[in-house]
Amino acid sequence: MARIITLSLAAVLFLTMNLTVKAVDLIVDGKSEAKIYIQVGDDDVVKEAANELARVLTRMTGVKLPVVEVTEKSDPAGGKPALILGALARQLGLEMKLKSRAQDGFRYQVKGKSLLFTGESPRGVYHGAMDFLETLGCGWYTPGDVGEVIPKQAT
Repeated sequence: MARIITLSLAAVLFLTMNLTVKAVDLIVDGKSEAKIYIQVGDDDVVKEAANELARVLTRMTGVKLPVVEVTEKSDPAGGKPALILGALARQLGLEMKLKSRAQDGFRYQVKGKSLLFTGESPRGVYHGAMDFLETLGCGWYTPGDVGEVIPKQAT
């Protein structure tokens, strides 16, 4: 009986929790102030991730998001929409709590008006960036442009 009460209580708590999803608008109706930030000295794979995000988002929306390398350790976006990758995202509080055998795990999270990407390694940051693009409908099925699917959308 105690087990049934415990399970019932757990179900009620779960159903009444305030489950909110944070979102950030990076590009709206073909317009944006957003930039992509990485820290000077980040690994080349993190730079590749930033450049690929910029390339694909430009193809999707027609809006070019500049990739900016910064030296400061505070939020470089100043409250404006941004994508922040690698070491800079970790300095802004996005840490990896779990470890994988492959050492290429990743996390991304909205913080304020920024979308932060971190990983267990630079390769993890790259995988996180590609995973994010896949959530927007992008796909890479064969090498080259013919195997690349990038949907058009203004927002």
